[in-house]
Amino acid sequence: MTTEKQNMEKKKIKTTEKQKEYLKINLKECLKTEFYESKTTTIKNERFWNCLIASILCGENQKESIKKFCNDIDNEVDYIYLEAIPEHPRDKDGDTHLDISFGNIQNRKSTKNGIEFNSEKNQINEENKKPDDKPEKKPWVCFVEGKLYSDCSKDITHDPFRNQIIRVIDNLLCFHYLENKNDKQSNKYFPENLYFVLLTPRAFKEHKKTRLYGYKYLDYYDEENKKIKHENIINDLLEYRDEINDEKYIEKIKKYNDSEKIENNLKINWVTYEEIIEDEYKDKLQNYKLEKGKLDIVNAIKGENEEQLKFFYDIFKDLFKNLDNIIEVPKKIMPFNLNIVKK
Repeated sequence: MTTEKQNMEKKKIKTTEKQKEYLKINLKECLKTEFYESKTTTIKNERFWNCLIASILCGENQKESIKKFCNDIDNEVDYIYLEAIPEHPRDKDGDTHLDISFGNIQNRKSTKNGIEFNSEKNQINEENKKPDDKPEKKPWVCFVEGKLYSDCSKDITHDPFRNQIIRVIDNLLCFHYLENKNDKQSNKYFPENLYFVLLTPRAFKEHKKTRLYGYKYLDYYDEENKKIKHENIINDLLEYRDEINDEKYIEKIKKYNDSEKIENNLKINWVTYEEIIEDEYKDKLQNYKLEKGKLDIVNAIKGENEEQLKFFYDIFKDLFKNLDNIIEVPKKIMPFNLNIVKK
């Protein structure tokens, strides 16, 4: 077996057993009927679409797919994480479930689907960077927030002034590997390149101001000049922080501000489900006599384009057949313990 084939086979989606079973049961139920004939909304399920995109990111054209999310990255990854949980940046925060994540990432020990920065191949301390490295050679991570029909949450349980988009960006900025898990003050290693990507149907990207996440995207990213709006992100990260009385967190975020980490390292992008699907299923698109650039999930689900709905039904059938092959459930690895239990 060639190395290329071996690499292709080992690229998988990582998620929990619970998530895998949810997808299997609900997709099976969804595909029982020719729903495009009954025009029901059984595929109006965000988890199906996010899993479909994750499966495409595991495919033969992985490099090209990753480039759509991270424009200057030209390499591959072994795993695409679905509903993974990074370590939250503040003690009072609850867990953030990332729709899709990939890059220099590994599972956190003692967790079912917790993740952390994987610094083994590119161990670059924040104090010891390698500025001459090409972007794809530097450690990088990508967090994707997928929204089918739902809008981003306008508040968070432990912080009513913070929206869901800034919360994911917050987790991305603080994503790290702790050298000594028993010592919070030990060396921390951070990825060099950080990518936050909004993933939505094409219609909502074309009409950005129909959703709160569209306004926040425009708040944080200058489309005309293709630049991060650094100050707006800092302001939203720090707003009302004094009321929460988390001084360590405020100090950490101000450090990002002083070092211009956000301006230099963070990149924001918006991609659509349709553009990823169109490039992956070119042949099937032609079989249905559909044009690239014309897929419209919103209208298809509404029942206004029966041929497109049939096309989507077809690719979800393929996804369902391959779920067991493409999903790997990580084992919960417990830290090594020398304590001897006396009977």
